[in-house]
Parts: sequence; C-alpha cells; structure tokens
Amino acid sequence: MKWKEAVNLSCFCTAVQKETRGGANADYHAAAMFADEALINQSSVVWFLTWREFDGLSSNIRSGAAFVLYIPVAEAKGIDLPDDVNLAVFRSKKNFLQCYRELFSEFIAIQDLHEQINELLTLVAANRGLTAITNKIAEMYNAPATVIDSSFSVLAASDNIPETAGFIRDDIKRGFLDIRVQNRLMSSEIVNPRSKRIQTAYFDTEVSELPIFRNYLTLIYQGNTPIGSFSIFDLGVVIPEGRLALLPIIAQILGLEIQKGDFYDLNKTTQATHLLTQLLDTELKIDEEIFRERLSIFGYSLEKYKYVVFVDLGDEYMEVTQLQSLAGEFRLKIKNSLYCIRDGGILYLTSRRGSSFFAEEELEEWRHIIGSMKIRLGVSGVFEELPQFSTGVNQAKRVISIGLKLEPENPIYCFDEYRLADVVAHMPDLTDLYQYCYPPLKRLIDSDEANGTKLVYTLYKYIEKPSKLSVICDELFIHKNTLYYRLDRIREIMQTDFRSADIIAQIQLTFQIFKYKNLFDQLVVRKE
Repeated sequence: MKWKEAVNLSCFCTAVQKETRGGANADYHAAAMFADEALINQSSVVWFLTWREFDGLSSNIRSGAAFVLYIPVAEAKGIDLPDDVNLAVFRSKKNFLQCYRELFSEFIAIQDLHEQINELLTLVAANRGLTAITNKIAEMYNAPATVIDSSFSVLAASDNIPETAGFIRDDIKRGFLDIRVQNRLMSSEIVNPRSKRIQTAYFDTEVSELPIFRNYLTLIYQGNTPIGSFSIFDLGVVIPEGRLALLPIIAQILGLEIQKGDFYDLNKTTQATHLLTQLLDTELKIDEEIFRERLSIFGYSLEKYKYVVFVDLGDEYMEVTQLQSLAGEFRLKIKNSLYCIRDGGILYLTSRRGSSFFAEEELEEWRHIIGSMKIRLGVSGVFEELPQFSTGVNQAKRVISIGLKLEPENPIYCFDEYRLADVVAHMPDLTDLYQYCYPPLKRLIDSDEANGTKLVYTLYKYIEKPSKLSVICDELFIHKNTLYYRLDRIREIMQTDFRSADIIAQIQLTFQIFKYKNLFDQLVVRKE
C-alpha cells in the first residue's frame, strides 16, 4: 500500500500529515507498534509510536521510514516535526489506537487478497471457466463483478448482483452494455486508450433515486491489444485503493482464461450468441439501429432482406471442436451471416440487399459440406423486420420436419417451397384432411384409375411449370401436341378452368395433402 493510499483511509481523517518529497508513492506492507529500535530498519512497515519513542530514535534510523505518532495536546507545544519522514500525528490516543487497528486490518485484508489471487490461478488451471473465476473475484472484493469483451458483450457476471443494481442486470439480460455507456467509454478512452493502460480506471453511474455506483474498470490485454475488461462495482461502499491496486494482476489472470482460445472468434461468437438470443426474446423491444451498430463492430452489415438458416444435427454426434469447426465452415458459405449454437443445431441469421433467394450455387456448396452426414438444413421465408426473427427460426425448424416426411432424401428444405405443406401439417384435424381435397380433381383421379392414364401427373407438372411447356414435355417424354391433347382432356373431365388462381390454389393444396398422407405416388404419379 502506498503512503498516499494509507493516509486516505478514513481512520486518518483527524491526523496531521507530512510526507517527504516523493514519499507519497512509497510502498508499505504492514503496520506495527514500536517495540525495539532495531526493528525500525524494516522500511516497508508503518510504525506506530509515541513522540518520546520517536524522538529517541537516531536520525539515520528514522530517515525514509513512515511513522504514525501519538502526541497529546499538552506535549505538542514546541515540537518541530521533521521533514525527512512520512508522518501522521494524532492528538487523541483513542483515534491513534483506532487508526492502528484499521490500518493493521487493511494490511491483513490485502495480504489475504494476495493469497486468494493464487486461488484464481488454480481455477484457471482447473478449467473451471470464466463465470467461476468472476464469482471468486466478486467474493474476494465483496462486490459485484462483470467481464466484457472488446465488443462490449457480457462474457461473465457474478451471482451477487443486488436488485438495486438493475442497470447491471439489464446489461446481463441484454447481453451487452447499454449503447449510451458504450459511447461514454469509447469517447473517454476508458476502454480504447491511445497507449497501453495497466492501471484501473473508474467512472460513476448515476441511477435515479439510488446512490452513485462507481465502476472500477481494468483492461484485459493480449500482448498490447485490449481484448476486454472487467469491472468491480462498489455500489456505494468505497473500496480501498490498496485493494484496487491488485486489480491489474487479476486482469492478467482473466486474460489467461480468455486466451485459451482465439479471442477474436470468442468475442465474435459470444456476441452473436447474445444478439441472436436477444432476438428470440419476443418480449424484448429491439432497436434495429442499435442492433446494426453492435454488428458493425465486427464488420457485419445488416441488410434489408433477412433469412434464418437452421442446421439440424439430428442423430449426428459431434465433439465440441467438431461442431465449432462445422459452424465456422457453414458461416463461410452462408454469406453475410452470424450464428450461435443452440437447440441441437446451429442457428444462422443472414441478410442481403436484394430479395432474391439463395442461388443454386450457394445451395450446392451447402450440400457439399453436408456430404454423407445425417444433418439437414432448413431455410425460413424472407423477412424484413427483426422482431420476425423468432418466426423465421420456427419456419426453418418446421420445414425440416415437414421435408423429412415428404422428401427424406433431400438435405436442404426451403420454407417457401413447403409453405402449403406447412399449412396442411398444421390443420387441426389431420384425420379429416380429405374434406379439403378439390372435388373435380377426384374425378380426374378416378378417370386415370379406370383408363390407365396419367392425366393427374400431367396436371401436376403443368401447374408446377405453366410457362415451360418444353421442359414439361421432356420430363414426361411426350410431344408438345400430346401435352395439348392431355390438357384439353383434363379440362373436359374436370369441367373447370385450372388456369384460375383460385382453382390452382385448391389443386395445389390437394397435392400437398396427398404428399403429407403418403398418397402422392399412388394417386398422382401412379407408380406401379
């Protein structure tokens, strides 16, 4: 503890103080009552003694040392205090003894912190994780503690955050610091100094109807690069400077824990997890501009048209490192995306300027990654507003379960292609689906069955690609005139105009019902 820190303790408030030139920064590690002149040469001790004991010391013994003196008022007249020592003088014996007890206790507390710092190293070596280390720090200082990364995402928070510190709880729930606090930290260079800063900085947070809370913030470095910071909050109870002086050492230990992996990827993945989890909270109001700013820290540009891609691992077992590797590989192929690992899979948010769907080349790259693995990809419909993200997640997950039922050999399912099937899958009474079947189509099915024809399948192909008659002919292995004949025959049997949008919708719904009930091959394709 430096001399200037010692005399700033409350117990020195009634003392007369003097210090040598430069003596304010002299370090001391203990407090003791004077017993023997031979011990005074231990210059790292703050000695407590009476004026008579002090006056009896030779000048070379007391030079450069630190003393707290008790000089009763009656003896004070005519005493000339020396200038070659750090000195504090009490006129009251009660205050003198109280100061000794408090200073002695503070040195013991600092020594105890030193021992507990060794315990932090043990937690790091045992891979107990950042939260366990943060809780230990909070216990050491009897104050809430948080760890944030260089993107202002909350990496860890202690369990002892009181209800009165709602602003800290809000940061934890949100997953990152309030944008106003971010701006304050950046503008004041607290978290982004021009040169490396080891010392702890602080700033006060004023909350209405509550005391001012002081945030003691210490940067965490990898080499000369700040990779995050950790904070101790005094919550109205002053933390002595001697204890704060140990925070840079603790920051180095936290740096060891964070640097076990690639800190940039850790920050980015942690940030993405917090942000995507926040989007899933339907009760949380999302400010898209703030969200966009958060993403821009890592160079991600949030565009107008958004999709959710969900990679369902199914029964595919993977070690953590394999899963992280797979997530990173897909991220490179799902352009302009960020992800988090949750719900038995990997969840991606991707956005683009145009509303056009993924190019076939992109889907092919995804299939190449999947290879022989038993994983499936679901792609949501396009959406523009961030609050629709949770809907997109549900769509991406639902389309996988629907696609596995209808086309189990396909590894990628896009919601837009299965929208009608999703409607069918969520009809309330699955046992009575046939009530939704289009009656004229039933007549066409009966005709095929009676005559051995494939007019229903021809209609299916035509509705699928009404403007590509040549493609339809190639797929059915027929001449274009044959196609025209079949279409005329279909109109004759169904006695309806299947070019009407309303009629087409009813026919498509019926086809989806057949697929969902596993009757499509039997009634439409008419496989032998």
